[in-house]
Amino acid sequence: IHLGGYSAFVVEITNRAEKGGFCDLRVRADNTLRLDVAPLSGDFTHAGGMHRPVELIFKNSCCISLTDHASPGVSIFQEKVSNESACLRVRVLIDNGGGVVKNIETRLTLTDGGGSTVASNASDTHVKPGAIERVEQVLTVSNPRLWQGVKDPYLYTLKVELFDGTKRVDEY
Repeated sequence: IHLGGYSAFVVEITNRAEKGGFCDLRVRADNTLRLDVAPLSGDFTHAGGMHRPVELIFKNSCCISLTDHASPGVSIFQEKVSNESACLRVRVLIDNGGGVVKNIETRLTLTDGGGSTVASNASDTHVKPGAIERVEQVLTVSNPRLWQGVKDPYLYTLKVELFDGTKRVDEY
């Protein structure tokens, strides 16, 4: 059960689904007025229904977690940004839904607008069965091209990959 139709959420159903079996997945909306759920007034539609798409997402048993308030499981924090360098702290949530400890390598690759790698890092993490581990790594970019809004909306791209041995099990 999730309260509020205007915020994203995830429901983990792995333990309720059978591999190769039949699953009857139903999503129900209830438009009953609740004084503990926003919005209570304003120009929001208060008629029932879904305000966002509903998706069924299949992931490996060890993956980047989506269960942190329906986030992609990757957070980027800018620290110490100047014309000379930019320090980025990247947090990745790794979910091990399997039955054994996994040794997962997390690889980060930051590329510039032309696709060239400007920073990378990797680390190994032991993830216990049924646990979600938080991995943090730092990337440093020398002489970054800083965002200048409409004048120069330059973007970098971060790729996060999880490896179980040599097998890539997830990426974002």
